[in-house]
Amino acid sequence: MTTAPIPAAGEAIVTAPASPITFIAISEQHTSIQVLIQGALDRYAAGELALEQALEIIAAELALLEQQLSPIATLREQARAVLAQLMHSAGVVKAATSHAMLTLVPDTTTESFDAAKLNSLIADLVGRGLADVAAQIVATKKKGTRKGYLLVKPNRE
Repeated sequence: MTTAPIPAAGEAIVTAPASPITFIAISEQHTSIQVLIQGALDRYAAGELALEQALEIIAAELALLEQQLSPIATLREQARAVLAQLMHSAGVVKAATSHAMLTLVPDTTTESFDAAKLNSLIADLVGRGLADVAAQIVATKKKGTRKGYLLVKPNRE
């Protein structure tokens, strides 16, 4: 088993050569979690852990991190709400502090369309001989790509 030295905050933990995955140290506070995750990565890369075992270890650490983040996220949202309320009540839209530039962004309206219904309408227009109208609608459609991500749904106890 290869064990990486504990890095300074912001320094990457180097994995075994067979593994392209690294875990980044963010603070001294979470060193034990970092060591456990990196240890699982290293042991998996060395063939000492099955994929399921590595996933279980890392998912357990993620669950612990999520528990720690929840109260912090609540405090963050409360602080943001207080800042917004103060700025709104004072009629201030922008404010510069030594920590950040604060900007109140107003609510906006967005528009979206049901893609399946729109495609059905386009097909219906073509079927009724209105291909030119259908083509104009198709020309306004824009497709984008969303980056994929790992969806984590905690098991309820």
